[in-house]
Amino acid sequence: MIRHLNSLRLKLLAVMSLVTFTALTVALTAMTLHAMRGYHQGWTADLDTQAELLARTTAPALAFNDRKMANENLDLLRLKPRIEAAGIYDGSGAHFATYTASPAEASIPARPQADGVRVEGRDVVVFKRIVQNGEQLGTVYLRGDYGLQDRLLEWDRGFYASDEVLGEGAAHFVHGFAGVAAVRSEVAG
Repeated sequence: MIRHLNSLRLKLLAVMSLVTFTALTVALTAMTLHAMRGYHQGWTADLDTQAELLARTTAPALAFNDRKMANENLDLLRLKPRIEAAGIYDGSGAHFATYTASPAEASIPARPQADGVRVEGRDVVVFKRIVQNGEQLGTVYLRGDYGLQDRLLEWDRGFYASDEVLGEGAAHFVHGFAGVAAVRSEVAG
C-alpha cells in the first residue's frame, strides 16, 4: 500500500512539474514576443523620427539648393551607428546628398519610393517626403540595421539556458523525492 502511494505521489509530482515547466515555457515565449514587438515599434519609430528631423532641417538646403548644408545634416548621422545609409532627393527625385556609414553600405536607391517605414531583410528602410508650405521639396531616405535577428538570438540563448536550468531543477527535484520515497519504503518494509 505504501509503495502504491509513493508511486502515485511521484506520478502527481511529475505531472505537476511538467505542467509548471509548460506554463513557464509559455510565459517566456509570450514575454519574448512582447519584447520583440516593443523592439520593432521602438526602432521603427526612432528611424521615422530621424527621417522627420532630417526633412525639417534639410528643407532650407533644398529650397536654396545648398548641397553642402544637406551633406552636413546627413553627416550628423555618424552619431547613430546603426544608421547605415541616408540620402536626400530633390523635388524631381534626383540625388541631392548622400551619407553612408561605410563604403560597403554605399547603395542608395536611384529614385525615392512611397513614404513609409518597412523592414527589408536585416534593414529598416524609411522614405519621408520633405514638404514646406505645401510644396514637396524632396524626399529623405534612411536605412538602418534592424538588429531584430541578433536580439532574437540573444533572447533565444537566454531562453534555452533558462529551459536547461528549469529542466535540471525539476529533474533533481523528482529524483530527490524518489530517493526519499525509496528510503521511506525501506524503513517501513
